[in-house]
Amino acid sequence: MGYLDQVRRARAAHRGPDRRAEDGWRGRGFGRRGGGGLSLLTNPAATRSTEGARIFGAATDGSTAFLDWPGVNVLRIENRGDGLGQMALVEGSRTSFILRSNDFANAAWTAVGLTPTSNTNNAPDGTASAATLAFTASATAQISQPLTSIPADNAVYTYTVWLRAAAAQSLRIFMRQKDGVTEGAAVVCTITTVWQRFVLTQSVGAGASAPLMIFRNDADAAARNVFIWHAQPELGAFPSSTIRTTAAAVTRGADMDVYAVGAYPDALRTKGFVMQIAPDFSSADAQSVYVLSPSIGGDPGQHALFITTVAPQLYSGGLLKATRNVSWSRGQLMTITADLPTGTMTVAGATTNNGTTVGTACAWPAEPLGIGITPGLSSASPFFGRYGLTMTVSP
Repeated sequence: MGYLDQVRRARAAHRGPDRRAEDGWRGRGFGRRGGGGLSLLTNPAATRSTEGARIFGAATDGSTAFLDWPGVNVLRIENRGDGLGQMALVEGSRTSFILRSNDFANAAWTAVGLTPTSNTNNAPDGTASAATLAFTASATAQISQPLTSIPADNAVYTYTVWLRAAAAQSLRIFMRQKDGVTEGAAVVCTITTVWQRFVLTQSVGAGASAPLMIFRNDADAAARNVFIWHAQPELGAFPSSTIRTTAAAVTRGADMDVYAVGAYPDALRTKGFVMQIAPDFSSADAQSVYVLSPSIGGDPGQHALFITTVAPQLYSGGLLKATRNVSWSRGQLMTITADLPTGTMTVAGATTNNGTTVGTACAWPAEPLGIGITPGLSSASPFFGRYGLTMTVSP
């Protein structure tokens, strides 16, 4: 099923229950005034100058596609097969610091004790673009490539790669640090017949060299064949969506989903809201991000639903009005309810400390509303993850 078919199906599913109009809003579609809520589906254009990948189904063995590339300036509606159904993906900008991310037979990669062959198997996007790595019976057989630039000392990078095999296999992902010698602890990849994306997150250490991304045979030193697709090293403590590179590093632009005054119901800022989010970072990843802000035209931090490390927070007039410490895992669905006139915030679905915090009143202005981006449209502190397709006015 193509991207447009997915959007049409999502809209159809969305319209059904929303015909039970609430306060004159729900079921009317985004862009009209009222008291009930906001549908993200009726405004599928999000400003992003470069392509972004989208997962639209559960992972497969390559017999059918479950990932595609909707193109630029498109709100990505995902269904990752994790039980959360269709949600809107919003991400900040990230760069893949590697050449030929999917051409493992290219000279950009150095292969020792293995033979890489490009375009041998069906990939997650349904194309015959996955490569085969044929490892010899050596524990040191590997393929590697240095990052395209030398990062700051002790920066945290995340390395990802898609792997599959014809039968159960294993290999290791390493990162050689900037000193050119030290290798951090490996991630041992337990590979099955279904495509999986494996993740290694580590500090690059200190030194003068570019870190090295390494895919090495498992310690059992068995000869094995593994299918591989799109390696990706990126700055950050968690992975973002897949980025394709060829002759240079590639930067995926940030999603800029902004709604003008009058294009969302005033009650979302005067009364409050109920929204669902599934962050692609965990509370342990210690991120600070903007989830929702009605002060896109104003100063950063003035009015927002903000997450700082482990705490969803309500801000108004640049002042913290309510905060609640919770914990969650990557991709975990949480519901946040805010009653702005009383500064009351309720968190549900977190791993720990769900409940209600009563703070002080918020007065959010009539300004453009931003989803997952920083007030003032700065590149700092963007959200990475998924939003529920409907944001409703708080009861």
